[in-house]
Amino acid sequence: MLNLYILYDGWPLVHAPLSPPAVHLLEILAALPEAVQATIALPADPPAWLPAGLAVKIVPTADALAWEQRQLPRLAKSLGADLIHLTRPTPSFSAASRTLISPAGYGEQTGPPGFRTRLGAALARGGLERARGLLWPADLPDPVAAPRTFHLTPRVPPTPPASPALADLPGDYYLFHGPPDERTVRRALQAWTWAAGPVGDVYRLIMAGLDNRTRTLAGELIKEYQLGETVIVLPAFSPLDLPPLYQAATAIFHPAEASPWGGAVRHALACGKPVVGIETLLTSALAGPAAYLAPAGDTRGLGAALISVVVKESLLAQLETAAGERRKLWGDGDFGGELMEIYRAV
Repeated sequence: MLNLYILYDGWPLVHAPLSPPAVHLLEILAALPEAVQATIALPADPPAWLPAGLAVKIVPTADALAWEQRQLPRLAKSLGADLIHLTRPTPSFSAASRTLISPAGYGEQTGPPGFRTRLGAALARGGLERARGLLWPADLPDPVAAPRTFHLTPRVPPTPPASPALADLPGDYYLFHGPPDERTVRRALQAWTWAAGPVGDVYRLIMAGLDNRTRTLAGELIKEYQLGETVIVLPAFSPLDLPPLYQAATAIFHPAEASPWGGAVRHALACGKPVVGIETLLTSALAGPAAYLAPAGDTRGLGAALISVVVKESLLAQLETAAGERRKLWGDGDFGGELMEIYRAV
């Protein structure tokens, strides 16, 4: 069988290493068969935690729009790559015909709006319509108005070892893992104001995946809401430490849209953890009875849900069992082999 040369977009590994696109890309790279010749395109030097042995090509830039629309497709052409694989829905409008997308993202705007942001979104929408295909989880309903869809069975990751970086974390906690936008951070901490009094002495809220801007915002809101030591905002850390962080949590708090690949809801299910979140079609489809959901605008309801999952032991056990059942829909077999067949089909 002939080898295939795939170029992977490594922008999120540099600029958002704890985001679903970065985590999903690492999951893909860890499972690739030998028949895939892989190169990771990076806009800067590789992070120190990037696994050894991966081929990288560095094209220095800080311009995200230029990277998506010009530099990545030019690099693919110069390298003779058969295909560009993106984990963000940001295909080049001019080169989308040789692009496969496995969308991993929050479904909400996570940065400040502006002309270039709107321009990039418009070009990406045009590119998405012309893309070679969409790689979609087999356990979710097909997206509406998508390009040709290829289904891949999600993989149950192996159990990771405990991380020394987590030694100082509390014994019991809820984990919030992004997205790093102001609306979601405010929603999360407003909901926590209802839960901190009843359960905050025992269960802390750990916030991970925030960028510098929202980490500062979270600190200001913690003071404003008088949440004290019930909230711990983690600094940046390696995405390789995420799995044990999930496994040690009591529940996952995700008051935002779910990500099809690589996000907090899917990681929660992989670890058999219940989810407290907001009612969305994608979150409901992904988590099902493993989630305790409330309307997005009902921060008091979200707070009540946070309290309920730890106060009502039968509810916690019920949600954990449901998470395990949802995980049974995934595979523990040849993820890389299935992906290779999709690459050949594309």
